[in-house]
Amino acid sequence: MGINEKSFPRNDAFDSFTIISDDDFILLPDISQDYRFSTSILLNGPMKINFYAAVPITVSEVKIGTLFIMDHVSHATDSISFEQKSLFKQLGQLLSHYLSTSPTSLDGFAFTNNLFQEI
Repeated sequence: MGINEKSFPRNDAFDSFTIISDDDFILLPDISQDYRFSTSILLNGPMKINFYAAVPITVSEVKIGTLFIMDHVSHATDSISFEQKSLFKQLGQLLSHYLSTSPTSLDGFAFTNNLFQEI
């Protein structure tokens, strides 16, 4: 599924939950059953997202975003195997490492970091 929106209100974004959490993997198998997102435009709006799994992306020990999977359909809690979860976490760690070590990416990080400080 693709996302055409450029931004969402922070209180509607599942990513905000991932970023503030201490967990290294977030699984929301049926968002419609989670009171925290009962009013979210992502669940109740035209996209009707009902499944979310994510890992935080970290640069210099700061969570700057997430790598996530979303679906319109809810999934059972055990629909993601241990191996899939491990690979997903490794992919997030790889992306974090790349963003931490790539000079081009660091320029993008500096821009993003400055942007967030202005908001």
